[in-house]
Amino acid sequence: MAEVKNSDIGVISRISTQNIHLRSAIDQVEEGVIILELHPQHGAGPCIVFANRGIGELSGFSTEELLGCSLSKLFGPEKLQALLERLNAVANVAEKEKGIVVFEFTNDLLRAKQRSPLLCRWRVSCVLDESGRSVNFLLSVARVAKFHSTKIEAKDDDLHLESDGIDEVQRESFLGRVEALAISASGFAHDFNNILTTIVANLSLVRQSVTDVSILSGIDDALEASSKGKDLAKDLLSQARGPSQSHREETGIGELLTSAARMSTAGSGAHCEVSIQEGVWSANVNGSQIFQLINNLIINAMHAMHDSGTIFVNLNNIVLTGHCVEGLDSGEYLQLEVIDHGCGISEEDLGKIFDRLYTTKTSGSGLGLSNCQAIIREHGGAITVDSIKDKGTSFKVYLPATGTIEIVQQDLIENKVYTGCGSVLVVDDDEAIIDTSSKLLLALGYEVECANSGSESVTKYRRRLHTENSFVVVLMDMTMPGGINGKEAAQQILDIDPDAKIISCSGYNSEDLVNTSEPKGEPVFSGILSKPFDIQTISAKLREVINSVND
Repeated sequence: MAEVKNSDIGVISRISTQNIHLRSAIDQVEEGVIILELHPQHGAGPCIVFANRGIGELSGFSTEELLGCSLSKLFGPEKLQALLERLNAVANVAEKEKGIVVFEFTNDLLRAKQRSPLLCRWRVSCVLDESGRSVNFLLSVARVAKFHSTKIEAKDDDLHLESDGIDEVQRESFLGRVEALAISASGFAHDFNNILTTIVANLSLVRQSVTDVSILSGIDDALEASSKGKDLAKDLLSQARGPSQSHREETGIGELLTSAARMSTAGSGAHCEVSIQEGVWSANVNGSQIFQLINNLIINAMHAMHDSGTIFVNLNNIVLTGHCVEGLDSGEYLQLEVIDHGCGISEEDLGKIFDRLYTTKTSGSGLGLSNCQAIIREHGGAITVDSIKDKGTSFKVYLPATGTIEIVQQDLIENKVYTGCGSVLVVDDDEAIIDTSSKLLLALGYEVECANSGSESVTKYRRRLHTENSFVVVLMDMTMPGGINGKEAAQQILDIDPDAKIISCSGYNSEDLVNTSEPKGEPVFSGILSKPFDIQTISAKLREVINSVND
């Protein structure tokens, strides 16, 4: 039987926090960060697919106004053509050096509302995938101080920087860290999902042999926390690629609130008393972000009360008229109020609590409340605070409502486990995933063969083909360093056996793989299994794919 270590459960909390910080950091800096498509490298330039809040503050454009527009919306015309002519050189140098190569220069940043252009320092680099191929251009933008001058020269397909003025070593170091965060976001999310897979799969396996209700409750809480971690990793990928890909849907906030209150106070001396108005409206939101917002506010209240006492959380419908809440139009909203009777906030600190990196705690990061404000602004809402020193604090969150009454739906996911038979080829470079997947498959009744690389999987599949024990299905990891990747290995297996059934097993967003097809238009994969997965999910997916009939 698989054994769950306490350290495994603790990993969820630690990495989830790191995940939140990583995703937030890109939006917490003053410098602008934008990501461009590779093409076109002429005319108005490539399309903007990501823009952080820093570029919005510098330019005066909102994120929505920038996404989908060409680079010419921001980049002054004086050197646009010179830059576009050299983007290909930037990509070639990066691929040749197999790493980050940064080119710097100054140019005007065009701004909204007919404000005068702003002289900025631009840094351009090329983002590479794991195989070393160019996928995007990354640009960072910083205001140039009036007493500092820089100029750009183009020589031999390279961009040379000549600069005189003050030393900006610290500023450049900080901006370099931001670029590294943006580039490594996808890899971090992938590795994070691999860790969660080991935890979730083992927990679900242990759960099958547990009958004690209290132990089952603890396992279910850990699985639910892991599910939230998966959502955070998905959001991190979406933010790295552009907020336009962040998924939103009509959601019952009351259900999120109840879950967040229970999980936030688990193991604490504090108690959370939740009051939800009957007939409360739903809202069109990113569920994991709103869960994160509620979680941050409750944890903040717990800290203020030293993990004791009662926190009151109220969720009500409210109709705003006029401009009774600054920045919000009249209309239907949800009002979420979190009240504590803790240490309170001084008048001096009250105006700073939403500032980036500001904290009064010795162990605080200064990201919690600023991240809450960023989330609610992204959703078109607002957050206010009232506090009296040594008396307590009240945070009020206003979220645009749909006007539709929330209907609490039970989870429709069937918890049935389907057994099976036959040989399964598991392909992954991560030994922990290989080990965990093997345990699940053996418990379900399958025979297991493993491969640590794409080329090894092709060899083993060819060897078993036309034997009595050929593989009924292949579980293929998509990202394996060195050699061929998952898609290329899958294509080679299909060249050997057109009837092969291959499941894509990815730590990246499953949406990335939906349209993956052969050149002739046929789908490469018979199904998609997103990490992390439990025994119910993998058993259902295997049953679906194995029983499917090839066209």
